[in-house]
Amino acid sequence: MKQFAAWTMLFIVAFSVSVLMMMPLSWAFDKAGLGQAGLRWERMQGSIFKGKAFGLSYGNQPIGDVDLRASLNSLSRKAIAYDVKLDGPGVTAEGLVAFNSKLVSLDGFAAMISVQGLVDVVPEIRETDAKVNLQDVNIGFRDNICVTASGTISSDLLTKIVEMQVGLNAGELAGSLVCDEEKLLLTMEGAFELSDRVTVNMRLGWQELSDVEIRVHTTTEIVAEQLLNIGFLSEAGTYVFREQVDFFR
Repeated sequence: MKQFAAWTMLFIVAFSVSVLMMMPLSWAFDKAGLGQAGLRWERMQGSIFKGKAFGLSYGNQPIGDVDLRASLNSLSRKAIAYDVKLDGPGVTAEGLVAFNSKLVSLDGFAAMISVQGLVDVVPEIRETDAKVNLQDVNIGFRDNICVTASGTISSDLLTKIVEMQVGLNAGELAGSLVCDEEKLLLTMEGAFELSDRVTVNMRLGWQELSDVEIRVHTTTEIVAEQLLNIGFLSEAGTYVFREQVDFFR
């Protein structure tokens, strides 16, 4: 009798796992509430164990196609976890994504973003073909609130804009990611020649307006003139640009 019960239990477990592995990938996306959070896709291929989502987009921003393979980390996280590879217009990325009904997290993520592929970027910046690189990124959002964040971010955007606008040499912007006031804060710093300093702070909210602040400390007259011409304000020797941007709607 005990042997029969053991075989019956083994059969039930094997059958349940087989059924789960055959569930379509779209079921996992719907179960995690990604559609309700604003993520859209054209079609799905494969199962929740291994599949591909085509034509992902968020708001009016195309993301691209993503390959997903279920990760054994799902067992310890009590969540659906995937090793992900993303290839889209202006972005390539790979890493681990885990999600359940409340938490969405990125672990060990690396990404390269080209501003040419960003829909809402002004044409003057898009034409620079600047790149943003993210390495060793770990981010967790719970109920749309940033609860953990780490990693590095760098970009040659400053270099290209300064060279185009004022003909000066500029270094790369580089910085880190943290959670601040329940939002994801990206901070980068860089320098022009002559030791002029630049600080960029982007506080990103999920499904709400994000705050962008750029601060430039310069004693170079031509730089100051150009900054004032494009909307910066002078505040005690520092030139500041602030804007609220609709990144995630």
